[in-house]
Amino acid sequence: MYYKDEHRTVGSPLSQVRLRQLVQGLAAREHEWLSLVRYDRNRRWYQRLTWDDDHEVWLLSWLPGQRTGFHDHGDSAGAVAVARGILRERTAAGRRPGPSVPVLRGEVRSFGPRHVHDVINASVQPARLPPASYHLRIIVMCVEGYTSSLAAASLQDLGVAGATDLAGGFRAWQRAGLPVVAGPVALGPVAPGPVAPG
Repeated sequence: MYYKDEHRTVGSPLSQVRLRQLVQGLAAREHEWLSLVRYDRNRRWYQRLTWDDDHEVWLLSWLPGQRTGFHDHGDSAGAVAVARGILRERTAAGRRPGPSVPVLRGEVRSFGPRHVHDVINASVQPARLPPASYHLRIIVMCVEGYTSSLAAASLQDLGVAGATDLAGGFRAWQRAGLPVVAGPVALGPVAPGPVAPG
């Protein structure tokens, strides 16, 4: 789950409406933060993205069952946007916990100072990966094995323990004389040099 949380200090010019607009806009621009997301099996993960005199922006992720616990944001107002997955939020108005309500992907919530809530990933899977991905053996391959090593490590960071890469990449496969079947378009032998994105 990704959670954008933007707070303002008391007396700043940012209203709850403006906070909602800021987090909604950032949540929609995944290319700016998606590569930063990590999952931690022991606790929810978070990282501050930006801050200045009148606000902070935090990026958070949860695995199933992880939660914030009841907490408040002091004298700060805030807004939350769920960019991936589904969370459940319980508020405690008057110090009495209410029922939990879903916060769906794309939904934005804002709150004022002294807002008390608990947020949990009550789903059966983390965001981004289907449950079957955790039980698959995934072998990532690139031309020489450098990029695939990074990709396999990223998958492992996301909880896909069976992810690995092919040492030496496609070139090592060819040198070992292992079978290669051409697809609809035969590209010929792999030559040294940069590979164009495709």
